[in-house]
Amino acid sequence: MKELFIKPDLKMYFDAMPIRVWLNADYDKANTPQQLADVVHKWLGIAENTKDELKKHCYEIAAYNLYSILTKRTYQSQLGYGINN
Repeated sequence: MKELFIKPDLKMYFDAMPIRVWLNADYDKANTPQQLADVVHKWLGIAENTKDELKKHCYEIAAYNLYSILTKRTYQSQLGYGINN
Protein backbone atom coordinates (compact mmCIF):
# COMPACT_ATOMS: atom_id res chain seq x y z
CA MET A 1 0.00 0.00 0.00
CA LYS A 2 1.31 3.43 -0.97
CA GLU A 3 2.05 5.73 1.95
CA LEU A 4 -0.20 8.79 2.13
CA PHE A 5 1.65 12.09 1.96
CA ILE A 6 0.07 15.30 3.18
CA LYS A 7 2.09 18.42 2.50
CA PRO A 8 2.33 20.50 5.69
CA ASP A 9 0.93 24.03 5.52
CA LEU A 10 3.86 26.34 6.31
CA LYS A 11 2.50 29.54 4.76
CA MET A 12 2.01 31.30 8.09
CA TYR A 13 5.55 30.30 9.12
CA PHE A 14 7.08 31.65 5.88
CA ASP A 15 4.98 34.83 6.06
CA ALA A 16 6.88 35.84 9.19
CA MET A 17 10.15 36.02 7.21
CA PRO A 18 11.36 38.94 5.08
CA ILE A 19 12.01 36.59 2.12
CA ARG A 20 8.51 35.08 2.25
CA VAL A 21 7.83 35.66 -1.46
CA TRP A 22 10.73 33.42 -2.52
CA LEU A 23 10.09 30.81 0.15
CA ASN A 24 6.40 30.53 -0.72
CA ALA A 25 7.14 30.38 -4.47
CA ASP A 26 9.54 27.44 -4.07
CA TYR A 27 7.37 25.68 -1.52
CA ASP A 28 4.19 26.01 -3.58
CA LYS A 29 5.85 24.31 -6.57
CA ALA A 30 6.84 21.24 -4.53
CA ASN A 31 4.16 18.59 -4.09
CA THR A 32 5.99 15.36 -3.27
CA PRO A 33 8.45 14.44 -0.50
CA GLN A 34 11.25 14.30 -3.11
CA GLN A 35 10.39 17.75 -4.43
CA LEU A 36 10.34 19.12 -0.88
CA ALA A 37 13.74 17.53 -0.22
CA ASP A 38 14.99 19.25 -3.39
CA VAL A 39 13.68 22.55 -2.01
CA VAL A 40 15.66 21.96 1.21
CA HIS A 41 18.84 21.43 -0.82
CA LYS A 42 18.10 24.49 -2.97
CA TRP A 43 17.61 26.69 0.09
CA LEU A 44 20.78 25.43 1.73
CA GLY A 45 22.67 26.14 -1.48
CA ILE A 46 21.31 29.68 -1.62
CA ALA A 47 22.17 30.21 2.06
CA GLU A 48 25.72 29.00 1.46
CA ASN A 49 26.29 31.25 -1.54
CA THR A 50 24.63 34.52 -0.53
CA LYS A 51 26.52 37.40 1.04
CA ASP A 52 23.37 38.87 2.63
CA GLU A 53 23.37 37.63 6.24
CA LEU A 54 19.63 38.10 6.79
CA LYS A 55 18.79 36.18 3.63
CA LYS A 56 21.29 33.47 4.59
CA HIS A 57 19.74 32.96 8.04
CA CYS A 58 16.17 32.95 6.71
CA TYR A 59 16.97 30.30 4.09
CA GLU A 60 18.87 28.19 6.65
CA ILE A 61 16.07 28.35 9.21
CA ALA A 62 13.42 27.49 6.63
CA ALA A 63 15.52 24.61 5.22
CA TYR A 64 16.34 23.18 8.66
CA ASN A 65 12.70 23.29 9.75
CA LEU A 66 11.40 21.73 6.53
CA TYR A 67 14.06 19.01 6.81
CA SER A 68 12.94 18.30 10.36
CA ILE A 69 9.31 18.02 9.29
CA LEU A 70 10.16 15.67 6.42
CA THR A 71 12.54 13.39 8.32
CA LYS A 72 11.38 13.83 11.94
CA ARG A 73 15.04 14.48 12.80
CA THR A 74 16.92 17.74 13.16
CA TYR A 75 19.29 18.75 10.38
CA GLN A 76 22.04 19.09 12.98
CA SER A 77 21.59 15.43 14.01
CA GLN A 78 22.30 14.43 10.41
CA LEU A 79 25.59 16.31 10.71
CA GLY A 80 26.47 14.39 13.86
CA TYR A 81 26.24 17.04 16.55
CA GLY A 82 22.55 17.60 17.19
CA ILE A 83 20.54 16.73 20.25
CA ASN A 84 18.67 13.92 18.45
CA ASN A 85 21.68 11.70 17.72
